[in-house]
Amino acid sequence: MHEYEIKILGILKADRHETEAGIISKSGIGRDSAMWALQNLKERGMIRIRNEKAFSAVLTKEGLGYIGEFPEEKIARMLGGGEISREIKNAPEGSGIGIIWAKKNKWIEIKGDGLALRERPPKEYWQRTLLGELSRRKEFDALFMEKNRQGIETLVKRKLIEIKEKNIAEDIEITETGLEAAGSEQETGNETKELTKELISRYSDEKGLAFKKYDINADTEKTYPARIHPLSIFINKIRRIWLELGFKEVSGPVVESEFWVFDALFSPQDHPTREMQDTFFLSSPREIDIGNEELRRKIKNMHEKNWRGKWEVETAKHAVLRPHATGVSAHYMHSLARSPAPIKLFTVGKIFRNETIDFKHLAEFHQVDGLIIGDNLDFSNLIFTLKRFYERLGINISIKPAYFPFVEPGLEINYVDRKTGESIELGGAGIIRNEIKNALGIKGKEVLAFGLGIERLLFREMPLASLVELYKNDVGWLRNAKQIKV
Repeated sequence: MHEYEIKILGILKADRHETEAGIISKSGIGRDSAMWALQNLKERGMIRIRNEKAFSAVLTKEGLGYIGEFPEEKIARMLGGGEISREIKNAPEGSGIGIIWAKKNKWIEIKGDGLALRERPPKEYWQRTLLGELSRRKEFDALFMEKNRQGIETLVKRKLIEIKEKNIAEDIEITETGLEAAGSEQETGNETKELTKELISRYSDEKGLAFKKYDINADTEKTYPARIHPLSIFINKIRRIWLELGFKEVSGPVVESEFWVFDALFSPQDHPTREMQDTFFLSSPREIDIGNEELRRKIKNMHEKNWRGKWEVETAKHAVLRPHATGVSAHYMHSLARSPAPIKLFTVGKIFRNETIDFKHLAEFHQVDGLIIGDNLDFSNLIFTLKRFYERLGINISIKPAYFPFVEPGLEINYVDRKTGESIELGGAGIIRNEIKNALGIKGKEVLAFGLGIERLLFREMPLASLVELYKNDVGWLRNAKQIKV
C-alpha cells in the first residue's frame, strides 16, 4: 500500500470521520496526492466518501472595475444635479449599460431627448453587495449558491463573474476493511522518491532499491506555467526562416525623420500617406536633424527634378513614428552602397499607422522588411524569394501588380483566408527605382525590396476572431491560447 494511503488510514483509524480539508491538514499531503489516495482507498472499500459541491466566483476584468460603483449607480449620481441629455457628454465608461440598468431598476426615466432621476439608488445596491461578497469568498457551498442563485446568474449574464464548480469530500468515513488494513499496514519509509546522480553513484544494483510508484493518469489541478506570447513565437519563427534563406538581420529606430521613411524613398512631400490620418507625427522631438549635406542635396534634386515641385528640408526633418520599416532598408542601401554584392538583409519590428481598428487592422503592428542587392537581379528573383518564404509557412500566395512610390515595377502579395474566403493582403514588394539608387549611391546593381505584414498570418496559425486579441491584457487568453508550431 502506498505511504499516502497508509497515512490517511492512520488518521481515520483515530478519528473515524474526517473532512477533505482535515485529511490534507493532518497528513501534510498536497490536495492532488490526497485526492488520488482517497480515491484508491474508496475503490478498495476501505473508506466511504460523501461529496458536496463547492463553488467559487472569479471576477472578470469588467467585474473588478464594478466593485466600488456600478455604471447604473454612476448614471443616477450624475442625474442628481438635474436633467441631462441622453448622449451624456463626458460620461463615464459603461454609460450605455448603465442607462439600461438604471431604467430597469426604475431609478431614471426618459423625458424627451433627456434623462431625469426618478429615484435615488439604495446605499447598498444588491448587485454591488453580492459582487463584493463573492470577491471576498474563496469558496461557497450549495446552500449559499441556491439562496443567491438569481443574483449570481445576473452577474454571470453581465459577464462580471465566472462560476467554477468542484466536488469536496465533506465526510470521509473509514470502513471495517479500512480498519483492518490500518492495523496491518505500516509505513516502511524505504521507498525511493527521487532518482538523483548521488543515488546512482552510491548504490549498485545489488541494493535492490524500491521506487515509489506514480500514477501518470491521476487527475491533477490545472497548472499554468510561464508561456511566451504566440506573437513572439511567430516572429521568431519568421526570423529563423529568413536567416535560413541566407539573410542577415539588421535593425533601425522606431522614431524616424520623414527624410528616411518618405523622402529617401521617393515619396513626394504632398503624398496622401504623409497626412495625419495615416502617419503619427511627434511633438517631442518635433524634428530630427538629417545631417549629411551631400545626401540631402541628392534627395532634393531627385524630388525637384522628377516631381517638379519645391522640396522643403523643414518637412523632411519632421519626426514620426515609422509607418513602415522600409526606412531601415533606406539607411542600409546608403551605408552599404559600395559594399560587394550580393547583400541580403531583413529587419523585423513594430510600425505605426493611424488606422481605424477592425478585425484585420491595428494602429501598431509588426512588419518584416528586406532587400537584396546584387547583379543581374530581376522580378523573377523577387517572386522566387517571396514564394520560398511563404512556402516555409505553408501558405500559397497570389501576386498582382501594385503601385508603391519607391519601386517600379511593384507587386502586392495576397492569400485567401480558409475560414472566411476573403482575400487578405500580406504586403508589397518590387524593384527599387533607379532614382533612389542613384541618390543613395548604388551604382550598377539591382535592388529588390519587400515589406510584409506579420499579424495577419496568425489567422492561419490560431483561432482568432480579430487581431485585437493579440494585444489584449488578458492572462486567461494567453494561458489557453493555442501553441504555435515552430
